[in-house]
Amino acid sequence: MSKLTLAALLCLLASPAMAADCDGLSDLRGDNPHPETYQVSGPGLLTLQPTAIEGCPQGGEACAPVSRQLHPGAVVIVTSRIGDMVCASILGEAPNYVLISALLPRSALVTADYSGAVWTGSWRYSIEQQIVIKPAPEGKIAIDGMATWGMFDPLRVSSGGVNQGSIVATVQPKKSRASFTQDDDETPLPYDPASTNCSFRMWQLGPYLAVADNNACGGMNVTFTGLYAHGSWAD
Repeated sequence: MSKLTLAALLCLLASPAMAADCDGLSDLRGDNPHPETYQVSGPGLLTLQPTAIEGCPQGGEACAPVSRQLHPGAVVIVTSRIGDMVCASILGEAPNYVLISALLPRSALVTADYSGAVWTGSWRYSIEQQIVIKPAPEGKIAIDGMATWGMFDPLRVSSGGVNQGSIVATVQPKKSRASFTQDDDETPLPYDPASTNCSFRMWQLGPYLAVADNNACGGMNVTFTGLYAHGSWAD
């Protein structure tokens, strides 16, 4: 496919009707998320659609739809397929770190192998979710995460109404995946999708960490679900 043809196709895909079919965050919230790492094999535009701005807590103009030019080799996370198209996502830049999703032709991407990538480090999705992972004995990983909701609402902050959540667990990852259910005393148990306690899944995707929880890992509206990149709240 020529550069001109690909650019024209991607402009067409920016229409609201097709954009509604692509929301990486909704895919991660689904019953059986299966995010995968791909690389762009040709130039093209990845466009942030209005349905993909949930990860931007500040709202307003800071969360307005924007476009990103992806160069050959750029990494995207594919969360679903729609015919010959895929829903591909990246994490936006500071200060909002909003999830950016767009439909792209499957033919414009190639699979990327990050099976040797490390879990450890500080990972951040938006400004209200952070996970720190450290090495633990016997090949395990120690996970320590914090998430909030309402941090950018002055009234909630002044009244102490910011909701919070946390996860603490040491688990054994299996290849590029890790999962657990956390009981009431924060003991990690085998992952149970039917549990009413905090159930947590993670995928190591090279430069990204994908996370999906069951919305039971903190106060109301608090969730860790998202696409994380290396960084900390202090950055």
